[in-house]
Amino acid sequence: HHRGSDDYISLQIVQVIWLVNAPTTAATSSEPVAGADRCDPQAGQTYDNRFLLTDVLARSGMALVFRALDLTDNEGVVLKLPLAGHEGRLRREADVLRQMSHPFVLRFIAASTGAAPYLATEFVRGYTLAHLLRNICPLPETDTRKIAGKLFEALILVHGHVFVHRDLTPHNLMLCHDDTLRLMDFGLATRAEAHTSFFRRFGPIIGTADYIAPEQVHGRAWDARTDVYSLGAMMYEMLTGAAPFTGKTPKEVMQARLQREPSPPSHRNPAVSNSMERLVLRALA
Repeated sequence: HHRGSDDYISLQIVQVIWLVNAPTTAATSSEPVAGADRCDPQAGQTYDNRFLLTDVLARSGMALVFRALDLTDNEGVVLKLPLAGHEGRLRREADVLRQMSHPFVLRFIAASTGAAPYLATEFVRGYTLAHLLRNICPLPETDTRKIAGKLFEALILVHGHVFVHRDLTPHNLMLCHDDTLRLMDFGLATRAEAHTSFFRRFGPIIGTADYIAPEQVHGRAWDARTDVYSLGAMMYEMLTGAAPFTGKTPKEVMQARLQREPSPPSHRNPAVSNSMERLVLRALA
């Protein structure tokens, strides 16, 4: 207003995801970054002389996620670039995904662990289950059955390879526009028999507080049932709009599942059928 404006404008920054100081030629540059300092990757750069970065999709505490163009076939892909110190998680995810082939598991395309490490996977159009639950919750029981059934099909493949995902959350499940889904983010996945050395290296509590199984809280061995528990927790949330256990802190949430049984879903949503309630409680058991 004091600069001559006729109205007042209020601006609130909710979250800064990524700041890009792109040069004016970034949109057309195809300068390879292999062997270069990749602390500030930008749209317009290429990785491995194959993947042209086009858009930033997300930034987490462990990786930058770009949409990219695969120059070998001009197909859109997703390129995950690990932040410093998280290369091991990306390497683990690549090792798991390259062994999987299922319509409901994110498809592996390529990976590199060299000077400019990356993981390339398919690009799918859709939204995460977390996004859906923020807008529609609880879900109708028919939709919950449909989503859970497809996710369980994906888990059959994962467990058949003796892997445990260990981080099943609504954020790691993509609901695609073609009515399929994709199980994503295998950065914490490990073989069921590998828990001893993994504990010594990373510590016992790995995962997201609302969905991790009691054995993850205790630091005991895990197997396929660990993922079944997380699937049950996700179904509980889809049906009721709330996690099975709540608390003011993640520690309180984790301790609650060690101290008491979950409240039956029908106590929160009377529309839940008896058969679905038995299924969810069995998964949580």
